[in-house]
Amino acid sequence: MKSTLALIFLMISFKIFSHTWDEPWHKEVVAGSDTFGLYEIVGNSGFSVNLNLIKHLAGENADKEIEVSQYYLFDRTSNPSDLDDHPFEYSKGQRVYAFLKKEGDRYAVATPMSGIATILEDGSVHATYRHSVHGAKSDPQEYEILQTCIFNYLHGLECQAHAVALVKKTLKIPVGVLSESASDEDVDRFFSQHAALETSYLAKIPNSIDVLRPFLDSDFFHVQAGAVRALAASNYSNKEGELLSFVASDDKDGMARVMAVLLLNEFPSENAVIFLNEYLTRAPEEEVSLGANSIMDPRIGTWYPESVKAAVEWYLAENKALKINAAGR
Repeated sequence: MKSTLALIFLMISFKIFSHTWDEPWHKEVVAGSDTFGLYEIVGNSGFSVNLNLIKHLAGENADKEIEVSQYYLFDRTSNPSDLDDHPFEYSKGQRVYAFLKKEGDRYAVATPMSGIATILEDGSVHATYRHSVHGAKSDPQEYEILQTCIFNYLHGLECQAHAVALVKKTLKIPVGVLSESASDEDVDRFFSQHAALETSYLAKIPNSIDVLRPFLDSDFFHVQAGAVRALAASNYSNKEGELLSFVASDDKDGMARVMAVLLLNEFPSENAVIFLNEYLTRAPEEEVSLGANSIMDPRIGTWYPESVKAAVEWYLAENKALKINAAGR
């Protein structure tokens, strides 16, 4: 059996830097890039890395030989200092997938810990579909298909039919979760379904509520978070009601409930304002975290409401006009 604990560590792994920053979501990383491909590391000076293109996958055609030395979404949340460094930590000969943005004669990656996915020793990809603090293990072929779909959609193109078919097929099988007793099949299924749920959200691939229900009802917080994101992208007529019910359900994970509140803000309404305003006094104040909650993790500067109550308060503040309209009913 695969080491499930090692895989969970993979999902929350981090490097140590001397400063912190607000790590962007994968949606921002992909939308901000202009090319996506597979590369080989041919040189690394620490503060610039040289790549040779192996396979262009989406976006503008990149040069065959490129230098990456900048960041395009690097938002520090701590003060720079003499130790304020963020070297590239890649080895010559290593193969990586990269979302890049051309800036002059050079290229930029999003941040020191996002935009580049390394290929692991077993040939799988250390991938990101949601946020870099929620890393995943992905089959290379699946990774290329789904990430190309995501890139194309976020750049105004259509997601390929075979990518949509892969998402649909993956979500029709029993829900996979990670645990100490998980089988190899469970682990592989979990990561594939994580990718499918996140691709559904990022590329707006609609899934029926019957398909999503087992994921919404899962006991595993990562599955719940992916399910509410996929639900937000669905064409289900009562998705707002489902998300509100999820937020108010004490048996659901706090991080996923906060995620649901953030998603509700993508299509705010007076009904949601009324519901959440009434729920506010009962909303739990227990601390939740996206995952970057160690002082040693530089992504600790990433904004995420610290509790369900804080998320509800944020939503109501963001929608003051709707709250006023609702009060005047």
